[in-house]
Amino acid sequence: MQQIDLVIFDLDGTITDPAEGIVNSIARALFAMNRPMISEEICRRFIGPALMDSFTRYCNMTKEEARQAIAYFREYYGEHGMYECYVFDGMEPLFRRLKDAGKRLAVATAKAEPFAKKLLHHYGIDQYFDCIAAASLDNARNDKAAIITYALSSLGIDDPGRAIMVGDREFDILGAHEVGMPAIGVLYGYGTREELERAGAEHIVKTPEEAGNVILHA
Repeated sequence: MQQIDLVIFDLDGTITDPAEGIVNSIARALFAMNRPMISEEICRRFIGPALMDSFTRYCNMTKEEARQAIAYFREYYGEHGMYECYVFDGMEPLFRRLKDAGKRLAVATAKAEPFAKKLLHHYGIDQYFDCIAAASLDNARNDKAAIITYALSSLGIDDPGRAIMVGDREFDILGAHEVGMPAIGVLYGYGTREELERAGAEHIVKTPEEAGNVILHA
């Protein structure tokens, strides 16, 4: 692995554990649409992918129905759900360690941009990031590769090989590879080792500290 200048982090399942807020927001959306609630196990599969993909796949919705569900989801999430989460232990020390080593940091998340920025500010960790790239509210930018590309473009990075993605789901790994970046899969989030290996993660780690060791070749 060549010298890494930029480290891009996924948000849900990598920086924060958002499960409670995600489940409650899904429940609000399905109740508003007179749909039966899905299992908590299925709800957890919403963590990582774009909401459009999850509602259509797991709730058998048309795209138009999914757009309405997303609106209900965001209504609850914006007021309550985003705060029903916590930052994983070890993340802030990792951010400080990487910044002290001269690395630039960014976020690339399928969460809607206003929510991502508000959440990171709420927990006092937005200060570590040179760029917070997220999905657009109109769903025009919700594919992980497009969001990563947006982050690279915003920071003027023209060599994606000098950046690395850190994420817990296959979407993070596949998105990074699509734009020409290596990726680290983390096991403390919601993806399994099998999922991350299948996606081709160059490294798989159990803790934020281990991710730092990989990035800094410690």
